[in-house]
Amino acid sequence: MQGAPLAQRISALLDEQVQCVLATVNAGHPELHLMAFAVTPKLDCVFLASAAQTRKVRNMQAHPEVALLWDNRTRRTQDHIHGVALGATGRARRLAGDEAAAASGILLHRNDTLAPLLDIPEVAVMAIAISQFRWVQGYGAVEEYAPG
Repeated sequence: MQGAPLAQRISALLDEQVQCVLATVNAGHPELHLMAFAVTPKLDCVFLASAAQTRKVRNMQAHPEVALLWDNRTRRTQDHIHGVALGATGRARRLAGDEAAAASGILLHRNDTLAPLLDIPEVAVMAIAISQFRWVQGYGAVEEYAPG
């Protein structure tokens, strides 16, 4: 996969991952949340779901600018050279109606263990419109990709 176009490498890495770290802001301070996710084929949107009354949802509604992180490290020293950390920045919004139903279907297709969460009537389905990805490999190989 090395040498492939960046969008293709990003898609491949995201296909291997089941969770991401979501960074939100609460009262001027960052907070981290481990989340299941799904991404659109164009890499322009990431979908998340959470019970509506959680702090992460309140944070995203109050401060929609968020960051996401994925990595493929395996706890070996070679990860310092070959490991990849993929970050993304974007803007969150809560989906409703048909948009929420469609995103829920995408999330469920990717991870069927989300069914109990997505069955909650008050579930918040969030769309993160991705403005930029940052691919970091080893000690200094940094590449940026803006979808769309």
